[in-house]
Amino acid sequence: MVTQIRKRYNLDYINILRILALVLVILAHSSAVYTGAWGFKLVNNKSESIKYITKYFETIRMPLFVFISGYLYHFNRVKLNKYNSFSRFLRNKAKRLLIPYLMTGIFFMIPVQMIFNIYSDNEGYFYKAFNEILLGNMPGHLWFLLALFHMTIIFYLVEKYLKDNNIDLNPISIIILLSFIGFLTHNISNIYQIQSSIEYSIYFFIGYIFSENMEYIRNNVGNRRYILLTHALFFNIQYLLLNAVRNRTIYVKWFKFVLKQITSILGITFMFMYSLKFCENTERLNRIMSYNIIRLIDANKFYAYLLHQPVLKVVLVNIGDLNVKPFTVVNILFWSTLFISIFFSIIIKKLKKFLTDVFTNSKYAKIES
Repeated sequence: MVTQIRKRYNLDYINILRILALVLVILAHSSAVYTGAWGFKLVNNKSESIKYITKYFETIRMPLFVFISGYLYHFNRVKLNKYNSFSRFLRNKAKRLLIPYLMTGIFFMIPVQMIFNIYSDNEGYFYKAFNEILLGNMPGHLWFLLALFHMTIIFYLVEKYLKDNNIDLNPISIIILLSFIGFLTHNISNIYQIQSSIEYSIYFFIGYIFSENMEYIRNNVGNRRYILLTHALFFNIQYLLLNAVRNRTIYVKWFKFVLKQITSILGITFMFMYSLKFCENTERLNRIMSYNIIRLIDANKFYAYLLHQPVLKVVLVNIGDLNVKPFTVVNILFWSTLFISIFFSIIIKKLKKFLTDVFTNSKYAKIES
């Protein structure tokens, strides 16, 4: 039944968004060193143009990932009528988010950091695994999995409570409330990435609303250019003007926070509408999806996300002493990280399949005996 319903809904535009989101994340991380992030030193470590572009991408990349999750949550919950059992939903999210978080962090990210001496510290493996991963204090790019787990569970419970009690809230009021709560909790401790889950929940809800109102959005897809221009305008106000403001009153902080959220919402709205419009041309879509590089990214995007940041930092440490132009550094980091992550992804998937087959055959052999 679910398969039949899925065929009625074409989600190619969501798949395209996922590919774009992964590319944006790896690209932004490849150029993050030019924004002062991570504390790595390069021989030629300044580029205002790369810094500007990276900051622009940052307004979209992670909000877009969260937006996609919110969209698919509504699609599965309402249109496919899934997630009716909370215990089953909880197990599903733990399997899809917490287990990859723990496995990648403990058995890949931490060992890679220590083997290649990424941070030059003297902390032991078990301390780092406990503090950075189990407590979620420094999970790197894996913060998204932990925060998304909190978001989906809390959203499920709140949504169920509102429906069970016939409480109907205006979506605009919910967006304002989420923005306000995000601002109030902006500086609290981020243990277990709870603060991040609160701050990013607004984008999850925006995705939910988009899935709920697809007919209206399709009818307004032609306005995407105006949305892009507005997004660019708001970003430049934020980047060029507000960063120069030294006033640190709560009103200025609140204005910056809200402007940042509006800028991100405009960015993901444009990306969504662009993807929607792009997928209307089936011939063009099939041509793009037939490219080997796109097919590789599409088939391995989840594992590529899990593995990419440790891989990138290893490459970065090893090219830090080279006197090369920033644009060349970004290209080296991006392409090497992308292909190495995909290579490891393919190996992991083949290993999983092999172990599954061995376990299944062993299980059947015991039953037959």
